[in-house]
Amino acid sequence: MELFQRVWVHGLRVRLLRAY
Repeated sequence: MELFQRVWVHGLRVRLLRAY
């Protein structure tokens, strides 16, 4: 389930970018 982890990390990165 590498794809799932990649999507999760991507979502976190997007959230951080949006927070800024």
